[in-house]
Amino acid sequence: MQPWWRARGFAPGHCPEAERYYAGALSLPLHPRLSESEQNHVVLQLGEALAGLS
Repeated sequence: MQPWWRARGFAPGHCPEAERYYAGALSLPLHPRLSESEQNHVVLQLGEALAGLS
């Protein structure tokens, strides 16, 4: 739950379908100014996370 939404009265359980979806969602940093070094870092971290699932 983002602080902005909490400040407006939303609490866990308020939007169960959205919460269920985001419990399994993956969000990767992505923006035009992401350097090649930062991209490599994201890829390495993702690889490590996925390797831990097997």
